[in-house]
Amino acid sequence: MSVMVDIKSVHKSFGSTKVLKGIDLQVRTGQVTVPLGPSGPGKSTLRRTVNHLEKVDRGAISVDGTLIGYRRSGDRLHELPEREVLRQRTRIGFVLRNFNLFPHLTALENVVEAPVSVRRRPRAEAAAGARRLLERVGLADKADACPAQLSGGRQLGAPPGRQALGERRR
Repeated sequence: MSVMVDIKSVHKSFGSTKVLKGIDLQVRTGQVTVPLGPSGPGKSTLRRTVNHLEKVDRGAISVDGTLIGYRRSGDRLHELPEREVLRQRTRIGFVLRNFNLFPHLTALENVVEAPVSVRRRPRAEAAAGARRLLERVGLADKADACPAQLSGGRQLGAPPGRQALGERRR
């Protein structure tokens, strides 16, 4: 199995507060990894560094073998222009804790929207890919349901009976 996300010696501070202190993590293709812990130790910050929404102070993050947010020149890293970072982000899936589904669109239409709007994929191609994704997370039977007809976890893409990343049991 290949490494999909490779986090090496990542450090991140906000002022004098050190949030990430030398984080090393490898997530292999097909593997599910969930950071757990109380509020405040840096789970969200780590997640935000993966797509360069937060810049790391030291260390490096690669997704599918591509260095995120930087290019390497010898032993030095140089930050990419924002345009290049935005291009990288279009290839990295990200589920926010407070998700924003379009309430007037079906589950299928919500999944189709990003590939069509951001990546300029033909709608039929995006719909075929969206159906595969809905099948993969156990939502194929809900393709025509609107968000209000789905539970919070199902809105995040959790299979029935499973808790989605970022969702809290009540």
